[in-house]
Amino acid sequence: MFLHAMSQPGNSSRCALLISFMIGFCLPRLTSAQDDPIRLPSRFRESVTLPTDGIVIKKLATVDDYLADGQWAQAINVLRNLSRDHRQTLVPIRVERNITSPTLAERYISSTTYCNLLLSSLPPEALALYRQQVDAQAKRWFDDGVRRRDAELLTRILQQAFVSSHGDDALSKLGEWAWERGDYSTARKYWTMLAPPAKRPANVPDNQNPDKEAGEKILSPHEMLPVLRYPDTNIKPELVLARLVLCSIAEGNFWRARLELDACQQQFDQIEGTLAGREGNLVEILEQEFANVRKWKPVGSSANWNSFASGMRRNGSAPADISLNRPLWSVALSPERLPVPNPRPALGSHSWPRHFPVICNNRLFVNDANTILAFDLATGEPAWPIELPATEEESNEPEISRLDSERRETAIIYPSPWSPALKNPLPERPIVGVPRYTMTISGGRLFARMGSPVSGRARNELRALRSEIVCLDLDRGEGTLLWKLAAGDVQQADAQQNEEAWSFEGSPVVRGEQAYVVMRKMTPQIQINVVCLNASDGRVIWNQQACAIVGQTSDNENLVDHLLLALADDRLFLSTNRGAVCALATSDGTLEWVITYESQPPKTILERSDPKLNGLLSPLVHGDQVFVAPTDSSFLFALQAETGRLLWQRKLEDRLEHLIGVRQRELIVSGRSLWSLDYYNGNMIWKYVVRETELAGYGRGMMTPTQTWWPQREAIEVFHFDQSTNRLFKQRHELRSQFGFVRGGNLLVSDGYLVITQEDRITVFGPGKPANSPPPNILTSQKENTTRP
Repeated sequence: MFLHAMSQPGNSSRCALLISFMIGFCLPRLTSAQDDPIRLPSRFRESVTLPTDGIVIKKLATVDDYLADGQWAQAINVLRNLSRDHRQTLVPIRVERNITSPTLAERYISSTTYCNLLLSSLPPEALALYRQQVDAQAKRWFDDGVRRRDAELLTRILQQAFVSSHGDDALSKLGEWAWERGDYSTARKYWTMLAPPAKRPANVPDNQNPDKEAGEKILSPHEMLPVLRYPDTNIKPELVLARLVLCSIAEGNFWRARLELDACQQQFDQIEGTLAGREGNLVEILEQEFANVRKWKPVGSSANWNSFASGMRRNGSAPADISLNRPLWSVALSPERLPVPNPRPALGSHSWPRHFPVICNNRLFVNDANTILAFDLATGEPAWPIELPATEEESNEPEISRLDSERRETAIIYPSPWSPALKNPLPERPIVGVPRYTMTISGGRLFARMGSPVSGRARNELRALRSEIVCLDLDRGEGTLLWKLAAGDVQQADAQQNEEAWSFEGSPVVRGEQAYVVMRKMTPQIQINVVCLNASDGRVIWNQQACAIVGQTSDNENLVDHLLLALADDRLFLSTNRGAVCALATSDGTLEWVITYESQPPKTILERSDPKLNGLLSPLVHGDQVFVAPTDSSFLFALQAETGRLLWQRKLEDRLEHLIGVRQRELIVSGRSLWSLDYYNGNMIWKYVVRETELAGYGRGMMTPTQTWWPQREAIEVFHFDQSTNRLFKQRHELRSQFGFVRGGNLLVSDGYLVITQEDRITVFGPGKPANSPPPNILTSQKENTTRP
């Protein structure tokens, strides 16, 4: 058993109230607002079509009538059938909004979740009737699942018999298994469902009550709670809360852990038990664990940088503060071949950083459409050098350029540089969009999306623009190809599909032996799918449609996009940039929830190819929140990861390009300017706003424990915010004037090394003697103060 406690008399009810308060405070918007909704005069037309079913809606209305009349058997029968037979169907949840929340249109949840919510709200006599029907089967699943340590069987209980007598046992056991493998956020997800439904106490001050700003009202049959909770667990509430406190500590969520611990000390400071392998007072044990937590390595931080934004949650940061040292090595990158319109000709052709390297075991990997290169991080030498073919031709290139080119060519690990047939042809039709190149490393394997950067093929495009996912062996094969899968091959089972209509989007996210990637087709209607592949051999495990896009596709324009998934808590999060944000189950691709919003994408060809208006904005997951900033909206949304419920939204001065990460209470986001927001409620902590083009953001920045590194075209500016004094400090490092060839670009840090990936070159700094830099300046001592250089 995970932990055991001996309850003192009278403590259970107090603990239940405590957990209700803590879940309500730390996940503050899980219940409906109590004020009457204000209807908007009109709602906009949605930009996507989703898998809804009018028959399911009618049957749920019938269930509502059955429940109102106390016809429990009839209601239970319909709900069980819907939950079993319509798992892929979404049910709309009516959203009433006031003027503080004008953009959210609709929220949808899976019919299984909807049915389980209704079942969990049944009165005791109806719940007993339901359990007579399902307990025997649920017990067989539970016993077999525990004996075989089969999480799939226990998950089946949660889907088909959630409120059975064994649903809470399944939640507890799945949480224990997640904890044992170090997946603390997933453990918290399961254990939270054992807590009582959240009810915010009336004495919470307004300034601590973000519900007051949310302006969202959820209406559903019998005032259904929007978050699924097991209704009557026999697991002691103090044990549930102790588990949640440990998860907060293990996740490195110090603010939430401190809040929970303070409340624990007030409510059940006399409870004895065994926790974390120690016996004694539970609160004292938790306090000691919390005191030691700052000695741990920050969650999500490591010497490796395994994917875009470091990890699958897209919320990575450097493990320690760094200094700007001297350049160690630099190598030129191949020029971009794709003829994309240039919206900023003053900056030169293809003048935007488009490469996002990854680092593993002191090797740096970078790719473009056709090649993957591997370098030794410390020296810049090829990680596994290949021998160039002998040639007697004389080159007119300068000696430095020739050596630079040779080093780049000998570092190629995929494909062979002497196989022109593998090069992708240029499209015949015009191109709109921003080319970008990312990769993922997991389990000693490298996964990359290769081939033509075009992810949406024009109707009249005559050339075959292939894209493929490749997997290379890094542990034993020095980058040897393990497998590759063309986008057209995924859809071979459907004879009516033109295999050339499909393209992969960005690189996969990977967990264990499963890799997940986004696909798109443009004809006859734009459709976005998420595909799960076997990470060992590329075999398709499941292929799920996320949404179809309403509207005409272009006959003459090829689209270049790069949609990336985020992965956390057995959920995949996708921002389509076309009016919808989705969450899918990793197990089978079931759509768990979808929110829609008003889509206002850039219109002209130049706007659609402007990186300032089309940032690389993967969802970012922090704890139980997911942050999205779709490129077709001027809003930044914070959503509850479990349900998709809107927590807050914020419109900033400019469009965002990157969601950099969360550090303590700060959510750092960037575009032309740089902003720090309170991730809990969206309030501004500090901002650095620029108007001059030469001082605007130029590439993706990064975070360290106390610093924010933000690249500009000619410099890097490092910010430090002192929370005790509300002072913002800035230190500027000139790059072009100090190091000549070095400019700004996409940043990442690994084990003291700073990597800058420019539009045409990659440069690695340090460790070593720090470069000469001016001392930091104090910019502001007031929150919400706009700073202009």
